[in-house]
Amino acid sequence: MVAALSLGEPLRRGLFRRGVPVEGRWIRVGREGRYLLVTARPDKRGELDWEGIRELAGRAAGRMLLPRGLAPPRWTGIRLFEGCLLGQELMAVTAAVLLRDATQPPRRLPVAVWDPRGRMPQLAFALLPYTSNLQVITGAPRRYEEAQEQAMQRYGASFAVTGDFACARRAALLLAPDGLYGEQPPGRALVLSGVPETGRGVVGGYVPQAPAAWLSACPPGCDPWLFLSAMHEWGGLRGLLSRPPSALWMEGRAVRLQDAVCRLAGLDIGISV
Repeated sequence: MVAALSLGEPLRRGLFRRGVPVEGRWIRVGREGRYLLVTARPDKRGELDWEGIRELAGRAAGRMLLPRGLAPPRWTGIRLFEGCLLGQELMAVTAAVLLRDATQPPRRLPVAVWDPRGRMPQLAFALLPYTSNLQVITGAPRRYEEAQEQAMQRYGASFAVTGDFACARRAALLLAPDGLYGEQPPGRALVLSGVPETGRGVVGGYVPQAPAAWLSACPPGCDPWLFLSAMHEWGGLRGLLSRPPSALWMEGRAVRLQDAVCRLAGLDIGISV
């Protein structure tokens, strides 16, 4: 379930025109998605009924969509949604497109996955159709054992697992589902991060291809990216992964996916880009 907070007009004074301080209604997004829009009206002192908001939001109070700049008091237990699943999955979709379009058989482009906690073992398995030169860098190698077995059974292929980040410096494409963890981007590699990240050659954001009707359903004042992320993860919205991102956020600007393909292709054949 997704709950979003919206601020309504202040409550009117008087005995008979006070209005309702907190009310909710369901908003449909596409055919399958929906979220609870909680509208709160400040009182004459400008205060919100935080207890009423929390009660109406239920379990979703700890991951609500909030208007930009609004910070609920800590005692309320209401927190801003900060999920990263959509970014990580768009990262994987982007990697597949880049490798498919930028390389040719035998697809020896060196690719590395930087996953210190071993949180995305299936990512390596998903990349094998696009490269035969794959290395995983992780501090939790046991979490990759099943993916290694599946790779051998399905493709008759394997990938190396190591704990040494220095190995990433040989990669032309580095995937970092949880970001770089303070490490410097390796060499001339193109880095795809699953969370907001900055640095030379680092893709730290993705612009999904979402229908205008979905975006128009975004709660007032809410960040559109957080809205789509929450709806993808908790709101039943399907389809954001059916097409690759329309653009990538890289080095402080939006770049076309095709530009990233060309960049990776240059790395593949040794051209400075």
